[in-house]
This record gives sequence, C-alpha cells and structure tokens, in this order.
Amino acid sequence: MHWQLTPYVFPVILSAVISAVLARFAWHYRRTSGAISFCLLMLAAAEWSLGYALELVSPDWPMAHFWGKSAWLVERDG
Repeated sequence: MHWQLTPYVFPVILSAVISAVLARFAWHYRRTSGAISFCLLMLAAAEWSLGYALELVSPDWPMAHFWGKSAWLVERDG
C-alpha cells in the first residue's frame, strides 16, 4: 500500500496536533469555567482533522471512503 502524500495533508495534520495539544491544555485547567467544553471541542476537531488527513493520503477509493466516514461522528442521509 502506497500512501499519496500531497502538500494539502501537512496543514491538516498540523491542525490535528495543535487541537490535541489545546485539548490537553484545557483538560489541565478543567476546573475553569468552559474548559471541559473547550476540551471536547478540540478533541472533536483533532478527530476530524486526523480522519480527513487519512482520507487525503488514502491510495484507493474504498479506503478514502472509510476514512471520510470516520471523520464525521454523525452520518447525514441525502
């Protein structure tokens, strides 16, 4: 299996890492008002970014479709 690296994937991976670091930082200050909500938001952003990055580097359509579906927690019909 050969991954297709494109220049578009590096900013998406960077956003996943930054979101995960911010989630960790917010969890450290979880007693502060709004920190837990911010932590959950950053975890969701990191999960989406990672799924989208894996979709971008996927070598074939079935794998790209799988990672595209994993980037979204809620499926929409239509």
